[in-house]
Formats: sequence, structure tokens, C-alpha cells
Amino acid sequence: MFALRTVSNGVRSNQDLGTRYSVVNRETNPEQFRDTFKVVFLQDHVADSDPTADEITRNVYGFVISPQQGLFPLYKNDENYIMTDGGKTFESISY
Repeated sequence: MFALRTVSNGVRSNQDLGTRYSVVNRETNPEQFRDTFKVVFLQDHVADSDPTADEITRNVYGFVISPQQGLFPLYKNDENYIMTDGGKTFESISY
């Protein structure tokens, strides 16, 4: 079992991911990132320099996808970790 631990403005939260997850990164998989962005935010992702770019477009760098639990956006200003069910850090996925 895995969990996504996010630290945002000093607040820690954990999201259950179940037994499987994948990470889609804006830089390493731009096509899947754009597709996932549209599903989550119901709008197209645009380049940061585009005049229509907003805070979400500029700050989301990826998504954690859990077949059992759904899609979780990852923001540049947050700390993001994948944790094991025993509470140990399995992977740091911070920006």
C-alpha cells in the first residue's frame, strides 16, 4: 500500500493510493501531462509564457495517478512524497 504525503504551507496531508500508482511529469511526459491536466482541470494546459496562463498552469508540474483512488495534482511549492504503509518514504517526487 502507498500514500501520497503532501506538505503545503506547513500542513501535512496523506492520500491513500492503494497498491499501485504512477507519476506523470510535465517535463518527461508532456503529452500524457497535457491529457491528464485537461481531465483534472477541464481546460487545456498552455505554456507558461502564454497570456492565458494562470497559477494552476504555471505551478502544476505533474500528477500522481492511482487506479483505485484517482488523480492528484502536484504543485511546485509543495513537498510531495510517496510513503509506504509503514510510514517510510518510498520516493520523493517534489519539484
